[in-house]
Amino acid sequence: MKTNFAVIIQGPIFSYGSGGKNDNPEGFNSVETIKENLKIIENYIPLKNVIFSGWDSDIKIDKLKITQHRSKDLFTLDYLNQKRQFYTIKEGFTALSNNKEIDYFIKIRTDQLFPHSFWKWLIEKDQDLNKKILVSEFYNNSPYAIGDFVISSSKSNFSNFIKSQSFKRRSINGSRNMALKHLVFKSHNLATDFSNNFFINDIKFVLKSDYIFDEWSKSFKDEFFTIPLDIFKQILWRGVSMEERFDDIDQIFSFDKTTYEKHTFKYFKADYNRYWSFIKTYFKKKLKKVLKK
Repeated sequence: MKTNFAVIIQGPIFSYGSGGKNDNPEGFNSVETIKENLKIIENYIPLKNVIFSGWDSDIKIDKLKITQHRSKDLFTLDYLNQKRQFYTIKEGFTALSNNKEIDYFIKIRTDQLFPHSFWKWLIEKDQDLNKKILVSEFYNNSPYAIGDFVISSSKSNFSNFIKSQSFKRRSINGSRNMALKHLVFKSHNLATDFSNNFFINDIKFVLKSDYIFDEWSKSFKDEFFTIPLDIFKQILWRGVSMEERFDDIDQIFSFDKTTYEKHTFKYFKADYNRYWSFIKTYFKKKLKKVLKK
C-alpha cells in the first residue's frame, strides 16, 4: 500500500466527448467505471487519498467511499473542454494537497477503467515521477503531441503542470497546446521557437515540420514518459479497449521518425475546421437562447 500516492478521478459523470471520432453522442454513464476503479485502486493506494472532482451539476453517487468534490462551472466558451478539465484537476489537487504525506499525484478520467497492471507499474515509478510527467501517450508520433488521459508526477511537478495550463493558448490542437504551455512555464529552450499567437505557431508546424520534429525528438523524453504499450492496451475507455479505440496503436508509442506524422496543411485545415465548427455551434446555441427569451 502506497500511502504517499493520491488519485484524482476527474471529469463528468456522463461522458460525451468533445467532437472527436471516439465520442459517445448518446452519453456514457461513468458511475460503474468509477466504482470498479476504486475496487482496484484500494489494493494499492488508500481510498482516503482518492477524490472525485467534478461539477455541482453532476449526480451524487451513493456509497462511493471517497470524497466527492463538486465545483461550480464558471466557463462558457471552452474549446476542447481544456479549461474545465484543468480547473477540476486543480480543485481535486487543492483538496488533497493539505495531506503532507502525499508526494505523488495521479489524474485519471471518470470514463476509463484501469487494470491492476497499471497501478502495480505506476506506484513503483517514483524515481521517474520525481523528474518527469507521466502522460498517456505520444500521439501519432507528432511533435509536441501528448495524451492527457493520465497525468501523473511528483507533487511539485504536478502543481506546476496545472499552473502552466492557465497560460494563453499556444496551439489550436489540444495536445500540442498542453505541451507548449508546459515548456513555456519552464522557460524551456524548446519553447523559444514559438510565439504567443497560436495561429502563427500552427503555421510554423507546417512550414518547419521536419526541424520541429528533430528538436522535439532530442529531448521530449527528458520531460515526459508514457504508460507501457501492453498496459495501455488493457485500459477500457467507455467500455471499449484502447486497442480497439486507436488506429495503429503501435505507431503511437514507437516514436520512429520513419513513420512520424508530418504536419501538413491537410492537418492544419482539419484542426481549424474542427475549431470553427465548434465556434459556429456555440454561437448558434447562444442565439437560440436569446431568441427564446
